[in-house]
Amino acid sequence: MKDKLEMLGNWIDQLQPIIDEYMDGDDTPLTSDEVSRLALIIRLKIDVNQGNVSIEDMEKALNERSTLH
Repeated sequence: MKDKLEMLGNWIDQLQPIIDEYMDGDDTPLTSDEVSRLALIIRLKIDVNQGNVSIEDMEKALNERSTLH
């Protein structure tokens, strides 16, 4: 169990700069909807990086709040 908690900690440490940038200086914790939006942004950027979707598709999904399902 400790290994899983340590791994989660490493992920959070790596994600913290992304979370901080998304929060843009706001000290208020993210809502569940904001976490979902941030996760979608991360997912789409990975998809673009891996060639699964185009930048245009990513922008369209973000503007429409779609998940490309």
